[in-house]
Amino acid sequence: MKKFFLNFGEILQRLWKVFYLKAEANQKKTIAILIISIMTITIGIFSLQYVREVSRATEIETTVYNKIDTKYILPMDYQNSDQQIKDSKTIAVMFCQPHGETYKKVLAILNDPSQEETLNRKFYFYPIVYHSDQMAKDYQINPNQVTFVYFKKGEEKNRFVVEEMTHLNSEFVPKLNRLSQRYLD
Repeated sequence: MKKFFLNFGEILQRLWKVFYLKAEANQKKTIAILIISIMTITIGIFSLQYVREVSRATEIETTVYNKIDTKYILPMDYQNSDQQIKDSKTIAVMFCQPHGETYKKVLAILNDPSQEETLNRKFYFYPIVYHSDQMAKDYQINPNQVTFVYFKKGEEKNRFVVEEMTHLNSEFVPKLNRLSQRYLD
C-alpha cells in the first residue's frame, strides 16, 4: 500500500512539472484558460443556487399550496416571503409545517361552510419546509406548532399559537378575527 502512494505521489509530481512547463511556455493562453475556468465555475455556482431556490418554490407550490382548498388562505411567494412581510402595510401570516394533526384541524375548520359567515379575514400561509431553524429564530416561532402572526409595516403586533387553545373548534375563528382588530387604523 505504501508503494502505491509513493508511485501515485511521483505521478502527481511529474504531471505538475509537465503542467508547469507548458503553462510557463504559454503564459497568455494559461491565464486566459484560468480566467475562463474561474468565471465558468462562478457562474455555475450561482446558477445552481438560483435553480435550487426556484425548484424549492415550485415544489412548495405543487405539494403544499395546490392541496389547500379554502379561500381564506393565500399563498406567499416562498422566495420573497420575508420581504413581503416587511413591505406590507398589514399582513396576517400562518406559520406551520404543511402536515400534522393541528394543521389538518385548522384546514378542516377553514373549509367548514358554517365558518364562512363568521370568519372575516384572509391570511397568508408561510409553510415551514426549508430553513426551519432560521425561520424559528427570525420570527420566534416553534416550527412544530401552528402560529398566526399579525404584522404591521413589518413589525409583529400580535400572535397566537393554535396548540395553546383548549377548545379549537369554538375558539379558533374568533381568535383569528381578533388577531388584528386593535391595530387597524
